[in-house]
Amino acid sequence: MPTLISVSSRKQLATGSRGSGGRSSEDSTTMTANTLNSGLVFQSEIASHEAQSAHWWDLKGSMRPLHTMNKLRIPLIKEGLLAKKRISPEQAAKKSFLEGLNILDVGCGGGILCEALAQAGGRVTGVDPSVELIAVAQSHAALLDVSPPTYVCDTIESHSARFPAYYDVVVASEVVEHVPNKETFLTACVAALKP
Repeated sequence: MPTLISVSSRKQLATGSRGSGGRSSEDSTTMTANTLNSGLVFQSEIASHEAQSAHWWDLKGSMRPLHTMNKLRIPLIKEGLLAKKRISPEQAAKKSFLEGLNILDVGCGGGILCEALAQAGGRVTGVDPSVELIAVAQSHAALLDVSPPTYVCDTIESHSARFPAYYDVVVASEVVEHVPNKETFLTACVAALKP
């Protein structure tokens, strides 16, 4: 069963599944003003995160907590996948335990979690409504020694409508608290999952 993992200070793990479909290798860095003004994202949240863009990959800067959290998030994701039997104990023991899985990181920002998921062997797509943060993520991904994530500037609502039931795992880490309509957001996350 596909797995939806929502990691935040208030939510630890949620699971769901839905429909079937596919995904292209689109790499978009533009969004329409209609999408951003649709009520699906807080403009103030985008602006706040974009203000940090120059420091996104500074391991000692303001984004340090997100970098540090990968030490907790990656094992939590692995445990969730084991519990839902999406990976075997043998696969979980490997460094590349996500090998063969299509992973969607919703609200990826500058790509901190995406890169860790790619290093764990996943075929990773990061989606975020910020053009500026997607550019930061794309720039840093060029430094990876593994297959880099694909980054798409979009909302999850739009992305899941275009790529329904494609992903094995959908992760929304430190994101739910930043969205205005949590039910719509989570419904869209589930819609992106394979049955």
